[in-house]
Amino acid sequence: MYLSVKHFKHYLEGRAFTIYANHKPLIFAFHQKIEKAAPRQARQLNYISQFSTDIKYIKGENNIVADTLSRLTEVSSIDYDQIADAQTEDEELKSLQTITSLNLKEYRLLSGNYLCCQLAKFGSTFHKLSENNLSPYSRHITSRN
Repeated sequence: MYLSVKHFKHYLEGRAFTIYANHKPLIFAFHQKIEKAAPRQARQLNYISQFSTDIKYIKGENNIVADTLSRLTEVSSIDYDQIADAQTEDEELKSLQTITSLNLKEYRLLSGNYLCCQLAKFGSTFHKLSENNLSPYSRHITSRN
């Protein structure tokens, strides 16, 4: 919120506007005693309040813009269905599937095809994709062994 107000300050100066947030603690922060806030938080709240104190809570699922902007988008040029089709005809893969130490597993795609992957590799790929959406605290917790 602070960075948004700072970035658009030249548009916001002298105008009445409402800030909609899907984070209830931010709304509470504007009503608490300034002494309770951390120094950086106090400075940021003070800066925002110079422009507007009209901040309203809106549920995340109802805040379409914030919900859309917070989602991780992945542009994939990989055609998993094409790979799955090729795997059905691959004799070498069929022989590898008999080796249990490889930990191969078939995953059902939305199209109904099955994609054979090594379990550890497949899981870690999707885990890495979701890491960008985690907070630093969550990343720290999930990185523990």
